[in-house]
Amino acid sequence: MVRKHGWQLPAHTFQVVAVTVFCLLVVAFYAFFAPFLGGQIWEYILMGVYSPVAILVFILYVRSTAINPADPGIMYKFGPELMNESREKR
Repeated sequence: MVRKHGWQLPAHTFQVVAVTVFCLLVVAFYAFFAPFLGGQIWEYILMGVYSPVAILVFILYVRSTAINPADPGIMYKFGPELMNESREKR
């Protein structure tokens, strides 16, 4: 099966596992690790650092999944309709 990007269904098993594990680790940090850091100042500092990093990782995951990683020459063998529109206009 040839895909244009990673969001085409059916989702690969590793995609489902990766998103599930990431969400569980984020929840585990806020539920089990952050409340027991000791001082309240450490909780605020680490949550202030961890939250943007977790959001950035999720945004980059979404962006990288949406990118077509295939070489245009390989995709052309399967049909020109599978190539990106910007590459077809060249």
